[in-house]
Amino acid sequence: MKILFIAMAIKSREMMGRSQERLDHALHNEGACLHLFSASKFNDWVITTAYYSANHFFRYKLFPGHVKYYKSRNHAIDYSTFCSSIGENTNHKILKELVKQNCAKDSSRRFKKLLDLCWTARYNNYKSTKVQCNYAVESLQIIKKYCTG
Repeated sequence: MKILFIAMAIKSREMMGRSQERLDHALHNEGACLHLFSASKFNDWVITTAYYSANHFFRYKLFPGHVKYYKSRNHAIDYSTFCSSIGENTNHKILKELVKQNCAKDSSRRFKKLLDLCWTARYNNYKSTKVQCNYAVESLQIIKKYCTG
């Protein structure tokens, strides 16, 4: 019995560590985003760092825990473990769907828009507008408050 409690305590600390890593990564990316935003340059990178920061904030919010994914509920300690459990590679589409099914509608909508803006900035047209950049930073702050508040 004592061994079981020790194993549970170790697993709990491990899960908290992974969760803290997600939060630290989100805050790191947010710092880069705000630094770039204040320079009024590289709007494409402001959007990209806003998206990746939001990505980590949502992974922090959702894991470890039970998440709804289509018609099933799954428990996973982190995003990679969840993706493995459903037989998928980790990708943006799965996280977008998890956010849609498990999080507030406004945050989910903003995350989807951030993903779309990021995709455009990275692969189609790096010349993002200041309006898009402002939206990305505003959305990141709303998502951060939702995920950490």
